[in-house]
Amino acid sequence: MRRTDGWILLLSLLALLVAGVLFRLANRTEELFPLRRIETASEDSYLIDINSADASLLSTLPGIGEVLAGRIVEYREQNGPFASVDQLTDVPGIGDGKIEALRMFVDAR
Repeated sequence: MRRTDGWILLLSLLALLVAGVLFRLANRTEELFPLRRIETASEDSYLIDINSADASLLSTLPGIGEVLAGRIVEYREQNGPFASVDQLTDVPGIGDGKIEALRMFVDAR
């Protein structure tokens, strides 16, 4: 056997050994590094309900200051709860563009 053949054989055996070790470790990953499930709140729980939020909470929404927040509360008190987020367009100063910007932050429950 030539010297280069010996090196090739040695490197091949070493590669097989490393592959075997990696395969064995890959099958034990969960055992070696246990994962625990983290419960998260649903996305809905972070939405502000426009039918129950007060003016100070509504004023924290993007594009809604104290004046518009007051108008939303006033409209709700005079007309009852909003049937949907789209009904906010009935409030003076709130148009379709503002509704689209708010949609990901609010809900009408």
